Amino acid sequence: MKEIFEKRMRADFPPAELKPWKRIQEMLDEGVYFACGLFWEGKLLAYAFFVEAKEGQLLLDYYAVAAEARDRGIGSRCLELMKKELKKQGGSILLIEVENPATAKSGEEELLRQKRISFYERNGVRPTALRSRLFDVDYRIMYLPLEGERKQEDIRQAVDVVYHTMFPKECFGRDVWFGEENE
Repeated sequence: MKEIFEKRMRADFPPAELKPWKRIQEMLDEGVYFACGLFWEGKLLAYAFFVEAKEGQLLLDYYAVAAEARDRGIGSRCLELMKKELKKQGGSILLIEVENPATAKSGEEELLRQKRISFYERNGVRPTALRSRLFDVDYRIMYLPLEGERKQEDIRQAVDVVYHTMFPKECFGRDVWFGEENE
């Protein structure tokens, strides 16, 4: 995981979205973090890092397809395989944060963010009215039902549990906020 963090994630994600490796290592040590990868002939084609809270509540913390493997359906196939495996392992809901297109700094960035949302929607991920602001990055919260559709309040509770697994109490209200769009 550290090798992927050092060699891949720094290129695949904006610096503002990357948490320090030290925090990832802490969550690994706490038993609330894990990763998976899709390999073909020894090459890493896609990877995902997850936070796992109680009762099968999961957050897709990072997800990327290798640049040379994009636009070939690998992202969709990997997401489908992850969904099956997470469900088999007792997952009940998979939360996904996507950068909010409304806060993009350019038209190009807005299109890229909307493209990510469209990818997830094509693959069965559902939008919600929930938003978050984590360390000055605005996100929309989406979810992939692993055990059937969820009510908004159930999703909100899952976000609360996952965020309290990820962040110390003192971060809430200062660096971590989540709620509905109109709150």
